[in-house]
Amino acid sequence: MANITRDIGYFVGRYPLATGMIAIAVGGSIYFTPMVLGWMSAQVQEGAKPPAPTKSAVLSSYSASERAVIEAAAARRAVIAQENAERQRRCDAGAPAVMAAARDKLKVKQPDAALALLSGCSEFATDPAFKALHSKAQSDSAAMFKQALKVRDAESLAKRKKEGVRIGMSPEEVILSSWGKPRKINRTTTATRQREQWVYDGGYLYFENGILVTIQN
Repeated sequence: MANITRDIGYFVGRYPLATGMIAIAVGGSIYFTPMVLGWMSAQVQEGAKPPAPTKSAVLSSYSASERAVIEAAAARRAVIAQENAERQRRCDAGAPAVMAAARDKLKVKQPDAALALLSGCSEFATDPAFKALHSKAQSDSAAMFKQALKVRDAESLAKRKKEGVRIGMSPEEVILSSWGKPRKINRTTTATRQREQWVYDGGYLYFENGILVTIQN
């Protein structure tokens, strides 16, 4: 009988609306009373679940200094969130004018100037067109920088081709100079050093362990 009562109690606890309809249908407290008693017994056996701890209850478990640190961090996060929301609002409001100015800079091949205009709101603007324009400015700036490096390297190479050689140069530097590559290389290797004689139509260069030590015209 106890098992039946317990099972009925579980049913009542899980399906109270259906139980009420059954009780009304059978029309008698003689059926409903054991259900209620069984439900109460099941609740006692099952154990009531403790309520979820409140924020104040959690904070009260910490020391005063720990609570101060937690509350200060929460306040700081709230301030940052408010500041970010305000920056996003300002960026979205000013986006059309900033984008127009940035496009003008890109037209005259000034991607760095366009980036300077766009970068302040690149993290906060929500307009996809703004983000696309910022990406284009970054791409154009990187391409211009790469081209500038190529021009600088070409100018440096041309300058070296006009210059002669000097003591202390490496073989690679000599090749890039006006002497260029030798017609012939004679090598002598000993226990402590490696000597090379580079033969040119107009003279000789001597290296020791990869360093130019003698120039003979």
